Amino acid sequence: MLEPYNGMPLVRFHSWQSIGLGAVVFLLQAFISMCGMALHFIPGILILVGLAHLVVGLCVFLLWLFVILKASKGEWFSLPAIGDFAERLARS
Repeated sequence: MLEPYNGMPLVRFHSWQSIGLGAVVFLLQAFISMCGMALHFIPGILILVGLAHLVVGLCVFLLWLFVILKASKGEWFSLPAIGDFAERLARS
């Protein structure tokens, strides 16, 4: 959004990739929550759902840190599926 950076393809790429990653994580966490609500009658399922949320959250946090480090070094690190979409949007 800022004037000197909004025209740089690298910045646009990492911005779109971050938005895409956030959307995928939101959908994944929503899916896990809906599975937990649908299977709430099974004893202990809420513990498993909580652990699934924790594992997904930790993995995404570590992936997010890794991508931030790559972006800060000026590297084009592309995540599978999300990166292709982000690169098309960044170059347009």
